[in-house]
Amino acid sequence: MIKISTTFLFFISTVFLFGQSIDDSFSRKKMKEDLKVFKRIRLEANSGLYKYRTKEQIDSIYVWAKNKVENSSTYLDFYI
Repeated sequence: MIKISTTFLFFISTVFLFGQSIDDSFSRKKMKEDLKVFKRIRLEANSGLYKYRTKEQIDSIYVWAKNKVENSSTYLDFYI
């Protein structure tokens, strides 16, 4: 029982000490970098990306996301 309590206490304290609030500010520069990383990973890891959608359709998603970045200021805004 003590081991479980210690593990739980460690987990909770870690979340409070190092966790981020979804309402924290998030710079647009970092949002754009995250979007670039996501796009690169998706293109490299998904070999069937253009199997059911055209390149223009897929690219339109990233255009929409780039426009969304301009109106976002928090983590919650960006990731929704």
